[in-house]
Amino acid sequence: MLAYIRLVTRRTVEFGCAIVIIGLLAGVAGAATTLLLHAIEHLTYHYTFGTLLSGVEDSGHIRRALGPMLGGALAGWGWWWLRRRCEVPELSATITAHRPIPRLALSIDAGLQVLLVGSGASLGREGAPRQLAAAWGDFGISRLALTARDREILLACAAGAGLGACTACRWAARCSPPASCSARGIRGRSARR
Repeated sequence: MLAYIRLVTRRTVEFGCAIVIIGLLAGVAGAATTLLLHAIEHLTYHYTFGTLLSGVEDSGHIRRALGPMLGGALAGWGWWWLRRRCEVPELSATITAHRPIPRLALSIDAGLQVLLVGSGASLGREGAPRQLAAAWGDFGISRLALTARDREILLACAAGAGLGACTACRWAARCSPPASCSARGIRGRSARR
């Protein structure tokens, strides 16, 4: 028992706390993305109960045409405005290069993605929860003394967990973090040990 207590270091405790923080914030980011998506869908197609398909079928022709057009125009204007003011890097490249994550830019970009998908664009909705979970996770672990490699692993896991929370699919959370890291990802690192 005493030998085990000696093995617990401050780094181990902080890494354990970071895992909990990342898990909680990724779940909140996934839930927030889902709630925002549903709110935009309800606002766009003006329905209060039922599935999206029934809401779209029951909405008028003008609403079905104007909803995606207005959502696309707002998202396009938002992306134009955002990219004129700051860089929005690719999440995977930012994580693997150990660069600082632009939290606000990625959060706004994720919100614009949700706006576009919620208004009817037939695009994937996988990017927004990944970006939001990584941005919020980075904020949550910013004060902890973690190595660059620990941060890379945790943020990749946050991205996968955000996607898993949004899609209610446990496999997304298990499969996405290794894909979020580049060729020298988690699997390559563990094979060298």
